[in-house]
Amino acid sequence: MKYQVGNVIEVTVTSIEPYGAFVAANENYKGLIHISEINGKYIKCINDYLNVGDKIYARILDVDKKNKKIKLTLKNLNYKLSSTENDLEDTNLGFSLLADLLPFWINEKLDSMEKYK
Repeated sequence: MKYQVGNVIEVTVTSIEPYGAFVAANENYKGLIHISEINGKYIKCINDYLNVGDKIYARILDVDKKNKKIKLTLKNLNYKLSSTENDLEDTNLGFSLLADLLPFWINEKLDSMEKYK
């Protein structure tokens, strides 16, 4: 794969340090997401956002082809978007199933509330 500045790629978090998360893009390229590139806010603990083993999407900020290192950012990305979330199929049921069940749920809740009167 050819890595270019601005591309969004999938990486795997391999380790976390207080200053950033190290990732693997493939067997050759490794990268760093500095703590300041996780989002635009103050971050006390990177583990509140990332964990070792997470597969995430990151945007390339810089590529060092000689050393096969990349600098990455998560800012302005839905970085935890997984491929399974994209593969959801539309059932075309819309809200009809909810509309059918709503009267049942309302009666069930009213019945449970009667016990507390």
